[in-house]
Amino acid sequence: LERTIAMLKFMQAQQKMENMVRQLEEIIEKQQSVNDKTESTPEQQLSELSPREQQNKEDLDKLQKQADELQKMLEELKLDQQEDAQKFLEASREQEAGKEMQEMTDQLKQKNKKSSRQAGQQAMSSLKKMQNQMQQMKDSFNSNQGQKSAEKMKEAANEILYVSDKQEDVINRAETADPTSPQLQQLAAEQQALQRTMESLDSKLKQISMESPFYSQEIGGL
Repeated sequence: LERTIAMLKFMQAQQKMENMVRQLEEIIEKQQSVNDKTESTPEQQLSELSPREQQNKEDLDKLQKQADELQKMLEELKLDQQEDAQKFLEASREQEAGKEMQEMTDQLKQKNKKSSRQAGQQAMSSLKKMQNQMQQMKDSFNSNQGQKSAEKMKEAANEILYVSDKQEDVINRAETADPTSPQLQQLAAEQQALQRTMESLDSKLKQISMESPFYSQEIGGL
């Protein structure tokens, strides 16, 4: 149950990142629409576009508030200190785009076409910069989690092979040992050591499955 819950939280964090990037793409499309409309709208009618730009700004504010939710998810998974996760959060909290969108809203109200156009272009530039950084960090986060889990899985596989060979050796020696030989005590001690190693290995495998859903089914079958 614990492993399943951890996997679910990990997948939710990945989905949250994906949703935030997608929402930003939609905001960029709407920002471009306002920018295009600003170019074609007579100056005396520019104030009619102000509510649309204000809505774009509010949508961005809502998106940025989701960074707090994502951070809590990452903290629960003990992944909040990971560099790509931190950079994703930093990018999503960037304030420049919001300031420029508010500036455009104000300039549209004042029917100032030149300043509205300039603020809109700057807002678009900042939004695309955010999008690029968030997309890169999301991809890096997903890739790094898979790579780290793969490395841990490889180490675990090597340990399994080692324990398997040692277990076979203990069994073979036990079968040929004299029942009265002191060697049996040594074999019993070796068997206990192998048991402790297996318990430790089991914990490692469970941790890997919690960190990455990629290996959950494979580990579940062990």
